[in-house]
Amino acid sequence: MRKKGNTKVVSNLGVTASGDFAGKSVAAVEGMKPADLPGKNLVTAQESEKAPTHVQAGLSESEVQVKAEEVFASKKAEADKLEASEKAKSDVIESLNKIEASSDEAKAMVDLEIANVTAGETVHAGVVAQECRLIDIRAKNTMPQINVKSSASGVSKQDAVEAAFALTYMPTVAAKMEGAALEAGQKLGFMSVKALASHALVAAGKQGLSFASTEQDISAALSTASVATIISNVANKYIAERFESSDAVNIIRKVTKPKTVQDFKVNTGVRLAAGGAFQKIAEGQEIPLASISDASYTHKANMYGQRIGITRQMLINDDLGLLMDLVNQMIMNGEDALVDTFVTAIEAAETAGFFAAGNSNLNTAGLIPSSAGYKAMNLLFAGMTDDKNRKTQIMPTMILNPASLVSDSQEMFVSTEIRDTTASKTRGTKNIYTGKYEPLQLNYLADAASAWYAFADPNRIPAFVASYLFGRQTPTILPAQTQYADLSEMMVGYFDFGIDTAMSQGAVKLRA
Repeated sequence: MRKKGNTKVVSNLGVTASGDFAGKSVAAVEGMKPADLPGKNLVTAQESEKAPTHVQAGLSESEVQVKAEEVFASKKAEADKLEASEKAKSDVIESLNKIEASSDEAKAMVDLEIANVTAGETVHAGVVAQECRLIDIRAKNTMPQINVKSSASGVSKQDAVEAAFALTYMPTVAAKMEGAALEAGQKLGFMSVKALASHALVAAGKQGLSFASTEQDISAALSTASVATIISNVANKYIAERFESSDAVNIIRKVTKPKTVQDFKVNTGVRLAAGGAFQKIAEGQEIPLASISDASYTHKANMYGQRIGITRQMLINDDLGLLMDLVNQMIMNGEDALVDTFVTAIEAAETAGFFAAGNSNLNTAGLIPSSAGYKAMNLLFAGMTDDKNRKTQIMPTMILNPASLVSDSQEMFVSTEIRDTTASKTRGTKNIYTGKYEPLQLNYLADAASAWYAFADPNRIPAFVASYLFGRQTPTILPAQTQYADLSEMMVGYFDFGIDTAMSQGAVKLRA
């Protein structure tokens, strides 16, 4: 090591002294004449600028060696640390290469761990590798905190997570999303319970989940508004799609007239009519004023709904797929509620006096959809009158059948000929009803009664009206409060609608 007091700087002479000057006072050195100065140990200020660095620092050869060893040891320690960091990265990357290409979240997890290594955090590569292998084996993914970069594409974090969620569980909904959102969602990859919770936290500007996150952390994350919003947004888009593709729902929409209501009170529907026909107007005669009459009916919406929950078991098992199965079942239950309500209304209408011989909309002769049945059906419509006892000239456009009669209706719709093989009868073979009345099949209708129905266009005169609160014709799924009895995170689905009879001239019923 360097000895204290071996070097002194003589400021007046601008020299660096060592060796022979050791122990001399500054005043003594300043009093020497140039000729008395020991040249071998004296370097002028001008010459020192050209001397090696260790000479300028006044270091001896042995001190230089010691210093070099110290620097070498320091640099070697830094190199060893860097090499260890690179080795950790290499181990993580090697683990990543063993994971299937579809495990996008696992890749993201490894990328995060690499970032942690680079930042100087302690990461055990073996633990990371094992975690990756578990993810691959279980085909599940625990999501690290990943901040979706939305500035370039203009896609919000929530939209990206919604796209990833839809891609995982409802690809038909994802197919209708914007390209930029889909691209961002694809980068996020598979969406598990923990993944959704973590992304929701990050999107809300909070710390995401990690491998050390507890069940309570995940449950708390799932309770955030953004998680519920993501699930309900995607689910509600799927509801709209599901209802659009439902045969039963589309049949009900075809034969009923939708009415928007603002509350659950009984509402009165009115159909105005101008009485009398146009009259011949003589020259100079005043045009007469027609009387206005109305036909009214009542209708209302009711609330239907149910709840489901993300249980502790689902949280622990990371089973968001099971939750979406339950959401899908909830959607089906909403569909069933609409269909059941319609079937109850139409089958009870005869008992309530809506379908009655006096209204010219009921035939009990046991006819099926056939030439004879369609003739009887048309006679019923032809016998209808309005509130002024005038003929209506309303004609049917659709035939609603139970499963047991739909083939007869379809045959009448597509066949161009009808042949009667009875020897005593002579008639033409042309089917005059080809393509005339659209056959509809609703399996919910009772087969035992062999009843079938003919409907006019409901926009002209509705036999049944469907009331929808605020005009929403599909169920809604929203988050609810935690159910503490079983520690589940609740989702609630509700559907506000009602089915009621309206104008008796809009439909007829034929049965045995």
